[in-house]
Amino acid sequence: KNCTNSVDGKEIFMTYPMLVNWIDVKIVNKDRVVFIDRLAKDSYTLDCYMAWFASRLDGKTNPYEIDRGLSDENVDELLNELDDMDLLRNRRILLSDFAEIYLSCWIPRTTTAFRAVAFIINQFLIYSWLPVLVISIFCFFNSHMQIKKEYMIIGDILGLIIGAIFHEFSHMFACLAYGGRVFELGVFFKCLFPGAYTLIDTSDIKRRVHRVQVNAAGIESNFLLAGISLFLVSCSEMLSGIFWGIAVINVVLALFNLLLVDGLDGMAIIEELLGIDNLSDKAKMIRKSKVRKRKLAGKGLTVKLSVAVCYVVSVVKIAIPIIIVINIIEITEAVLWFL
Repeated sequence: KNCTNSVDGKEIFMTYPMLVNWIDVKIVNKDRVVFIDRLAKDSYTLDCYMAWFASRLDGKTNPYEIDRGLSDENVDELLNELDDMDLLRNRRILLSDFAEIYLSCWIPRTTTAFRAVAFIINQFLIYSWLPVLVISIFCFFNSHMQIKKEYMIIGDILGLIIGAIFHEFSHMFACLAYGGRVFELGVFFKCLFPGAYTLIDTSDIKRRVHRVQVNAAGIESNFLLAGISLFLVSCSEMLSGIFWGIAVINVVLALFNLLLVDGLDGMAIIEELLGIDNLSDKAKMIRKSKVRKRKLAGKGLTVKLSVAVCYVVSVVKIAIPIIIVINIIEITEAVLWFL
């Protein structure tokens, strides 16, 4: 766990470990401190010295220089103990596994002023996305604008980048507006496919409707951006291709995130509405278990609706890979035909 190396007598600093940024600290007494992991819902009791040492791990400080009175072996022991409790991370890498990596881009500092700004932005988003989208569609169909397809690819690229940024920031603003916690925003690469994420904790948000809106905020922002871009299509013929590309990509992003697939907003929204965690796993259990089917047969409308949703989830999980394969085949055929 050495954090330094030497080449030709010159010391080269490598990435230093840092304490995970989703920890709450509770002082029990003068000798004991409890670290509460807000994501894993675990807690660890540390002595005061180890807690002090852990709090100094910020990703910028060499752990071997925090306390010069400690030997390298003592520091290694402390780091190993903290690492065994999953309290350490690389400063920029949230998760690194086979064929996927999550990179932290921004750890926001939550203040009262920041929450106030987030509340205003979120209120604007809630009340504007649908009217803007409807008005823009009306204006577009009444303008009879000829879209210039030459610049459409630029719009597609810009729409993907801007749409992803707006999507994740909207989740952040909505979470902060209702009193939730935002730990970081970042990007990920899974099987070479890029994406973005917002690491949040909504356990402090008491009202279910607010938690639903936190999950829906990204979709709302994509529809809002699509509406604004569609309105600009009818205002500027020269740049119509760019704005059309942005609008189309953001509609696709919004609809894609509405799918009932693990990791997407649609699944998170339906889980909050039904009050069911791990809906995908439970859908599989209900679909395969005759005993569960018999027990649920005589239940009320709410339970039957939940079961119906479980079947829809199961169908979507089967259909999505098929659709993706078909699209890959079509794209491959188009490329080969072009070549």
